[in-house]
Amino acid sequence: MKRAKVIFWLLIVLIMAGLLLWLLQHRPNALPPIKQEPAVAPATNAPSIAITQASNNESPPYPAKPADLPESAWARMLTYFEQTKSQNSPLEFYARAVDQNGNPVSGATLNLEISRFDERWIFRPDLKKVTDENLIQHKKIDLISAADGRFSYTEGKGIGIDIISVGKYGYYWERPSTMGTFDYAGGRRVGNTWDMTNAFNHDTGYSFHLWKKGEMEPLIPISGQVKMNYEIQGQWVSNYFVQFAPARVEWTNFDGADLAIKGVRRSSGNADRPYEFTFTLFVPNGGMLISEDSYAYLAPSAGYQSSWTFENKPQNSPPDFPWTKTTYFKLRGGKMYAGVRLGFCNNGFSFSLDGYLNPNGSRNLEPDPDKLINDSEEIRRIDKATRIN
Repeated sequence: MKRAKVIFWLLIVLIMAGLLLWLLQHRPNALPPIKQEPAVAPATNAPSIAITQASNNESPPYPAKPADLPESAWARMLTYFEQTKSQNSPLEFYARAVDQNGNPVSGATLNLEISRFDERWIFRPDLKKVTDENLIQHKKIDLISAADGRFSYTEGKGIGIDIISVGKYGYYWERPSTMGTFDYAGGRRVGNTWDMTNAFNHDTGYSFHLWKKGEMEPLIPISGQVKMNYEIQGQWVSNYFVQFAPARVEWTNFDGADLAIKGVRRSSGNADRPYEFTFTLFVPNGGMLISEDSYAYLAPSAGYQSSWTFENKPQNSPPDFPWTKTTYFKLRGGKMYAGVRLGFCNNGFSFSLDGYLNPNGSRNLEPDPDKLINDSEEIRRIDKATRIN
């Protein structure tokens, strides 16, 4: 009986071993693939961002999303990141330096500031503190004009170029009031004067007007202001050089003034259109000339007129004021010449005059700080010796 049980268990073992051997010989070569459903991103109103897989040699297009930042906010941030990068455009800037006679100035130094959006600001560790202001990077560079007076800058990308200064020993340069920023963000634009667009033209270039210093004579500095609110007598060589009065005053001989200003400010009857006024400048014993010169350092020999009128018609919005015009004066029958920046501001109806006067009958108005006549007694003596009336 005992022997029969042993034989029975041996048979069971042999059967199990045979079954296992058969399974091993007939198992499949590979398991079937597991089907994966695409992940569904959370709903968001932000534009979708196409994220490409970076190669082994490239940095990833975006960093990992901060853990505490919602998906929608992260998507908006990535969209803004792409927008700022796209604002950086190829820079192409051309200019030239010329003197008062149009001759090229070689060896002049042009100081520029290049602005561009940081193209990797999304990777900054202080990402949550990033503002529009500190997204922009600035770099200062110097260019030297060639023999033909030309500058050029065509490197990299950016959103704008600012002019800091341009100069050369022995020359003056004054920044024009109309000069703005050369804008490259998404294209090429300038916000002020049309001639700035020449900076994008290789053949023309933007012109920097420098004044080559020459022989300088003693000059009297001019600085005065008059307003329509009062009848004011300004002091400029003569105690009565500048007079100003509203329309109710009728002049016959200008009381010996070298320059008289008469202004009229009218009401249009419409509170939305109050900007109507007229003023006239009179030069009784000489003339005046409005010029486009960059520097009022040499008075023209001809072209003067005894008066000049500015009339502003009513309009729905404030006019483009204040403005400044380069103005030359021929005074006292040609005994004096002056070059000033004549300014006008509708706020207070005020006028300003800043420049220089040559009391010796010369048209040379180039200033020398060491030769300016500031002594009041000397000015009074010159005034007395040159009066006509």
